[in-house]
Amino acid sequence: MTTIAYRDGVIAYDSRLSEDDLIISDSYNKCFINTINKVNTYIFFAGTVVLVPVLIEVLEGPLLAQAPGELEALVWTGEELAWAGISEGYYFKMNLELDSPFVIGSGKHHAYTVFDMGGDAITAVKMAAKRDKNTGGIINSFSLWDRS
Repeated sequence: MTTIAYRDGVIAYDSRLSEDDLIISDSYNKCFINTINKVNTYIFFAGTVVLVPVLIEVLEGPLLAQAPGELEALVWTGEELAWAGISEGYYFKMNLELDSPFVIGSGKHHAYTVFDMGGDAITAVKMAAKRDKNTGGIINSFSLWDRS
């Protein structure tokens, strides 16, 4: 899967693309930029990559996702940060508070421990990459305030 962490206006995410025990790439870009309802939207995803276009369709309007696999994402519209995804064929979306840290993906337990110790989003993903086999590669960061 991956680890994506948010804290204090920064989203950090790794670049490892894996399937089961196989590392496919350590340089995959997990940030999709798409125009949804005339708004530039940034989607940081963890899970089944082929479901990203389905999630984009769902975010554009009412549609029930009918696809196997799991996908979760942090979605930034320039004003709103949300946790969205597809689980067991159903779509979910929940708006997040910008002053509360949040983590998704397979390394989230490790990242939350870093947050408990006062660390930032980048450090949280770096530390998750040390223990979670599905997190790794390049650690990228995105500032909400630089690209709204």
